[in-house]
Amino acid sequence: MSRCSTISWVKAVWLAFALTVTCAAAAMPPLPDFVVESLAVGSETIVQGRPLAVTAVVKNQGSAAGDARHLDVWYHWTNDVAPVFGDVGDSWALVGRLAAGESRSVVLPPQYLDHAGTNRLCARIEFENLVSESVNTNNHLCIEYVAKPAGTLLSPVHRFWSPIYRGHFFTISENEKDFLIANSSKDWHYEGIAYHAYPVAIYGSVPLYRFWSDRYRGHFFTISEDEKNHIRANLGHDWTYEGVAYYVLPALESGVEPVFRFWSPRYRHHFFTISEAEKDHIVDALSDDWQYEGVAFHAWP
Repeated sequence: MSRCSTISWVKAVWLAFALTVTCAAAAMPPLPDFVVESLAVGSETIVQGRPLAVTAVVKNQGSAAGDARHLDVWYHWTNDVAPVFGDVGDSWALVGRLAAGESRSVVLPPQYLDHAGTNRLCARIEFENLVSESVNTNNHLCIEYVAKPAGTLLSPVHRFWSPIYRGHFFTISENEKDFLIANSSKDWHYEGIAYHAYPVAIYGSVPLYRFWSDRYRGHFFTISEDEKNHIRANLGHDWTYEGVAYYVLPALESGVEPVFRFWSPRYRHHFFTISEAEKDHIVDALSDDWQYEGVAFHAWP
């Protein structure tokens, strides 16, 4: 075979291959290509135990419209490898159909954050892999964020005593504390910090409800939904519901201590203390006036 014949044969083979590839490409229909363009966490300070708001931007960068279906999100992804098809997220949101080139902002339902420190947030679009895409290896995005420990939100609960009304008052509000000290010091004597609690809801905490009685000139606090509802339904003429005072724990955990509850049929007031010594003194020396009712809730000393 001559050199010219060999070159002609090679050209023929190459042309045939190129024609095959071109035809195959021409036969492939346009497809969507879904990507997670960005992830953003809430603008507020991120704290362990608080709800974390996440917003994702999903884009169809393909050449055809398609159903992006769902976006799954993991708030504390610990693997080095990003989530793969079939992994189910901690939370999810519907994305729906996207035109070619269309972007859409997706807001995930807030989820309570379990872990303090550095966390890895990952998102994957169309995790079921049910939609044909031109590329299906770019459906995820991961970012890092830092969450402060829940304890950074703890605030002091201030304690007042009224020698006139023979009762105590507790508040987590600095404004309320300052107002009483400045304007009602004759009626209410500031006794210092009683314990610490959360001013906002933290995962695992419960609201402490607050009532005021014009008749008995005192406040009452309870974490019991049943007790709160009973007072509102049956004792509203004596007790006005004032809302949530602050947030505490219903059970004993590391770092918290029980807050004890007393009732005085003589003074018509309840009293609360986190001090074991104070509780024992009242039980031993003042039981004629104060009846011990047990543990009311748990708080931080």
